[in-house]
Amino acid sequence: MTPNDAKRAAVQSEPDTSHSDAEQGEQTEQASHDWIEHPRTVQRLQILVVVLGIVLIAGFASVIGGIAYLALQPVQQVTSAAAVPPTQNAVPTGEVGSGIAAIHLPEGATIEHMAIGAGTLAIHYRNADGQGILIIDPASGHTKHRIPIAPAAR
Repeated sequence: MTPNDAKRAAVQSEPDTSHSDAEQGEQTEQASHDWIEHPRTVQRLQILVVVLGIVLIAGFASVIGGIAYLALQPVQQVTSAAAVPPTQNAVPTGEVGSGIAAIHLPEGATIEHMAIGAGTLAIHYRNADGQGILIIDPASGHTKHRIPIAPAAR
């Protein structure tokens, strides 16, 4: 074997680097996108698109159905506390012992506003001494708190 033959054998055993980097990048990109064109992948994506389309249509139908349901409900008349004339006594109608507890306000007080929540009744009242808020247990009629409202000092 001559020295030239040895060089030729070494050159032939080395990988061919005559391809440009762009060609190798295209081959790598083509290999990485082969899974997209696989028939099973395409079929799964088609199923996913159909299922998500059905979910989208069902969501729109439920929103439209909810709006229609609310629109068809009868309107309930609500009177605001300002529309109701103030009363002199805060004793509910009904006999004592009938499950309705009497509420005792300060002398000469009129009810301005009432609110109920969390097992309590809040009554905003006004009398000759000023204003105040009563926090009452509606089941028993007992006053939990009496909060006087005083004007701010100037």
